[in-house]
Amino acid sequence: LRRAPGRDGLSGTYKIDDSASENAEEIVNGLNIDASRRAELEAKLAAPDEIAIDVRGSRVALATSAQSPVTYNTDGGDTYDRTGGRDYRVRASLREDEFSVSNIGGDTDLTVTYASLEDGQKLKVTRRITTPYLSETVFVESVYIKTAQVAGLGITPAQDDTAGYSSNDPNDIPGRLPSPGISQGRSGEFIIPNGTIVTASLENEINTKIS
Repeated sequence: LRRAPGRDGLSGTYKIDDSASENAEEIVNGLNIDASRRAELEAKLAAPDEIAIDVRGSRVALATSAQSPVTYNTDGGDTYDRTGGRDYRVRASLREDEFSVSNIGGDTDLTVTYASLEDGQKLKVTRRITTPYLSETVFVESVYIKTAQVAGLGITPAQDDTAGYSSNDPNDIPGRLPSPGISQGRSGEFIIPNGTIVTASLENEINTKIS
Protein backbone atom coordinates (compact mmCIF):
# COMPACT_ATOMS: atom_id res chain seq x y z
CA LEU A 1 0.00 0.00 0.00
CA ARG A 2 1.30 3.41 -0.97
CA ARG A 3 0.79 6.51 1.06
CA ALA A 4 -0.40 9.68 -0.56
CA PRO A 5 2.27 12.32 -1.12
CA GLY A 6 2.66 14.94 1.57
CA ARG A 7 4.03 15.07 5.07
CA ASP A 8 3.15 11.42 5.71
CA GLY A 9 4.94 10.53 2.48
CA LEU A 10 8.19 11.93 3.86
CA SER A 11 8.08 9.79 6.99
CA GLY A 12 9.83 6.45 6.86
CA THR A 13 13.19 4.72 6.57
CA TYR A 14 15.20 4.82 3.34
CA LYS A 15 18.23 3.06 1.82
CA ILE A 16 20.44 4.70 -0.78
CA ASP A 17 20.16 3.68 -4.43
CA ASP A 18 23.77 3.98 -5.57
CA SER A 19 22.89 3.47 -9.23
CA ALA A 20 20.61 6.53 -9.20
CA SER A 21 22.84 8.74 -7.05
CA GLU A 22 25.69 11.07 -7.96
CA ASN A 23 29.19 10.22 -6.78
CA ALA A 24 30.36 12.92 -4.40
CA GLU A 25 34.00 11.86 -4.60
CA GLU A 26 34.04 12.21 -8.39
CA ILE A 27 32.42 15.64 -8.16
CA VAL A 28 34.92 16.89 -5.58
CA ASN A 29 37.85 15.51 -7.57
CA GLY A 30 36.70 17.61 -10.51
CA LEU A 31 37.01 20.83 -8.53
CA ASN A 32 40.12 23.00 -8.66
CA ILE A 33 40.87 23.01 -4.92
CA ASP A 34 43.70 21.84 -2.70
CA ALA A 35 43.82 18.50 -0.90
CA SER A 36 42.70 19.76 2.51
CA ARG A 37 39.64 21.50 1.10
CA ARG A 38 38.88 18.47 -1.05
CA ALA A 39 38.85 16.27 2.05
CA GLU A 40 36.61 18.75 3.87
CA LEU A 41 34.09 18.80 1.02
CA GLU A 42 34.08 15.03 0.69
CA ALA A 43 33.24 14.74 4.38
CA LYS A 44 30.33 17.16 4.04
CA LEU A 45 29.01 15.54 0.87
CA ALA A 46 29.28 11.90 1.85
CA ALA A 47 25.82 10.31 1.62
CA PRO A 48 24.84 7.96 4.46
CA ASP A 49 23.62 4.48 3.58
CA GLU A 50 20.29 5.00 5.36
CA ILE A 51 18.07 7.91 6.35
CA ALA A 52 15.01 8.00 8.61
CA ILE A 53 12.51 10.85 8.80
CA ASP A 54 9.49 11.22 11.06
CA VAL A 55 7.16 14.20 10.56
CA ARG A 56 4.87 14.72 13.55
CA GLY A 57 2.76 17.81 13.06
CA SER A 58 5.11 20.70 13.69
CA ARG A 59 8.16 18.57 14.50
CA VAL A 60 10.56 16.63 12.29
CA ALA A 61 12.92 13.95 13.59
CA LEU A 62 15.87 13.08 11.33
CA ALA A 63 18.44 10.29 11.72
CA THR A 64 20.95 8.49 9.52
CA SER A 65 23.08 5.37 9.69
CA ALA A 66 25.97 7.68 10.63
CA GLN A 67 24.28 9.86 13.25
CA SER A 68 21.74 9.65 16.07
CA PRO A 69 18.33 11.36 15.76
CA VAL A 70 17.98 15.13 15.76
CA THR A 71 14.60 16.81 16.27
CA TYR A 72 13.60 20.10 14.64
CA ASN A 73 10.81 22.15 16.21
CA THR A 74 8.93 24.67 14.08
CA ASP A 75 8.85 27.82 16.17
CA GLY A 76 9.79 30.25 13.42
CA GLY A 77 13.28 30.99 14.68
CA ASP A 78 16.87 29.99 13.99
CA THR A 79 19.11 28.00 16.31
CA TYR A 80 22.58 29.33 17.12
CA ASP A 81 25.46 27.05 17.97
CA ARG A 82 29.25 26.90 17.81
CA THR A 83 31.84 24.37 16.70
CA GLY A 84 35.55 24.74 16.03
CA GLY A 85 35.47 28.29 17.39
CA ARG A 86 32.91 29.42 14.80
CA ASP A 87 29.30 30.41 15.27
CA TYR A 88 26.65 28.80 13.09
CA ARG A 89 22.99 29.43 12.41
CA VAL A 90 20.68 26.48 11.68
CA ARG A 91 17.44 27.06 9.80
CA ALA A 92 14.87 24.44 8.74
CA SER A 93 11.74 24.63 6.60
CA LEU A 94 8.92 22.21 5.88
CA ARG A 95 6.49 21.98 3.00
CA GLU A 96 4.01 19.18 2.49
CA ASP A 97 6.52 16.94 0.68
CA GLU A 98 9.89 18.64 1.25
CA PHE A 99 12.07 19.26 4.28
CA SER A 100 15.29 21.27 4.23
CA VAL A 101 17.99 22.19 6.73
CA SER A 102 20.49 25.02 6.22
CA ASN A 103 23.68 25.57 8.18
CA ILE A 104 24.92 29.12 7.73
CA GLY A 105 28.20 30.52 9.00
CA GLY A 106 31.90 29.78 9.08
CA ASP A 107 33.53 29.19 5.70
CA THR A 108 30.56 27.47 4.08
CA ASP A 109 26.80 27.72 3.73
CA LEU A 110 25.32 24.25 3.45
CA THR A 111 21.72 23.27 2.66
CA VAL A 112 20.32 19.75 2.55
CA THR A 113 16.86 19.17 1.05
CA TYR A 114 14.81 15.99 1.43
CA ALA A 115 12.04 15.67 -1.19
CA SER A 116 9.46 12.90 -1.42
CA LEU A 117 9.18 11.16 -4.81
CA GLU A 118 6.87 8.58 -6.40
CA ASP A 119 4.05 8.79 -3.85
CA GLY A 120 6.49 8.64 -0.97
CA GLN A 121 8.29 5.49 -2.13
CA LYS A 122 11.55 7.32 -2.86
CA LEU A 123 13.46 10.25 -1.39
CA LYS A 124 15.71 12.67 -3.27
CA VAL A 125 18.37 14.31 -1.12
CA THR A 126 20.08 17.38 -2.57
CA ARG A 127 23.15 18.86 -0.92
CA ARG A 128 24.07 22.42 -1.89
CA ILE A 129 27.20 24.18 -0.71
CA THR A 130 28.51 27.71 -1.19
CA THR A 131 31.98 28.70 -0.02
CA PRO A 132 34.41 31.55 -0.81
CA TYR A 133 37.00 29.22 -2.36
CA LEU A 134 34.52 27.91 -4.99
CA SER A 135 33.47 30.08 -7.92
CA GLU A 136 29.96 28.61 -7.99
CA THR A 137 27.49 26.70 -5.87
CA VAL A 138 28.03 22.95 -5.99
CA PHE A 139 25.23 20.38 -5.88
CA VAL A 140 25.09 16.64 -5.27
CA GLU A 141 21.92 14.57 -5.54
CA SER A 142 21.27 11.18 -3.94
CA VAL A 143 18.22 8.94 -4.34
CA TYR A 144 16.91 6.66 -1.61
CA ILE A 145 14.32 3.87 -1.72
CA LYS A 146 11.82 3.54 1.14
CA THR A 147 12.32 0.31 3.08
CA ALA A 148 9.81 0.96 5.88
CA GLN A 149 6.82 3.23 6.34
CA VAL A 150 7.91 4.11 9.87
CA ALA A 151 11.10 5.89 10.87
CA GLY A 152 13.80 3.69 12.38
CA LEU A 153 17.49 4.32 13.12
CA GLY A 154 16.75 5.17 16.74
CA ILE A 155 13.74 7.44 16.19
CA THR A 156 11.04 6.52 18.71
CA PRO A 157 7.74 8.08 19.86
CA ALA A 158 9.61 9.42 22.90
CA GLN A 159 12.06 11.34 20.71
CA ASP A 160 9.97 14.51 20.82
CA ASP A 161 9.94 14.47 24.60
CA THR A 162 13.64 13.81 25.04
CA ALA A 163 15.05 16.23 22.49
CA GLY A 164 18.03 18.27 23.56
CA TYR A 165 18.82 21.93 23.95
CA SER A 166 17.38 24.62 21.69
CA SER A 167 17.84 28.38 21.73
CA ASN A 168 17.14 31.31 19.44
CA ASP A 169 19.47 33.59 21.38
CA PRO A 170 22.84 34.02 19.62
CA ASN A 171 24.42 34.87 22.99
CA ASP A 172 23.17 31.65 24.59
CA ILE A 173 25.25 29.05 22.77
CA PRO A 174 25.45 25.55 24.27
CA GLY A 175 28.69 24.49 22.67
CA ARG A 176 28.73 22.37 19.55
CA LEU A 177 27.40 22.32 16.02
CA PRO A 178 28.79 20.21 13.29
CA SER A 179 27.14 21.34 10.04
CA PRO A 180 24.57 19.20 8.16
CA GLY A 181 25.24 17.85 4.75
CA ILE A 182 26.61 18.57 -3.07
CA SER A 183 27.17 17.57 -9.09
CA GLN A 184 29.91 19.55 -10.42
CA GLY A 185 28.17 22.88 -10.71
CA ARG A 186 25.63 22.43 -13.46
CA SER A 187 26.71 25.82 -15.85
CA GLY A 188 0.22 14.79 17.86
CA GLU A 189 -0.75 16.59 15.14
CA PHE A 190 -1.03 20.13 14.04
CA ILE A 191 -2.60 20.46 10.63
CA ILE A 192 -0.49 22.45 8.16
CA PRO A 193 -2.47 23.49 5.05
CA ASN A 194 -1.29 22.21 1.68
CA GLY A 195 1.53 24.39 0.30
CA THR A 196 2.21 26.18 3.57
CA ILE A 197 5.90 26.86 4.28
CA VAL A 198 6.94 26.90 7.91
CA THR A 199 10.29 27.71 9.44
CA ALA A 200 11.88 25.59 12.13
CA SER A 201 14.53 25.68 14.79
CA LEU A 202 16.72 22.81 15.93
CA GLU A 203 15.83 21.32 19.31
CA ASN A 204 19.08 19.47 19.88
CA GLU A 205 22.66 19.35 18.70
CA ILE A 206 23.30 18.63 15.01
CA ASN A 207 26.18 16.80 13.36
CA THR A 208 27.58 17.11 9.86
CA LYS A 209 27.18 13.40 9.27
CA ILE A 210 23.45 13.40 9.91
CA SER A 211 22.78 14.68 6.43
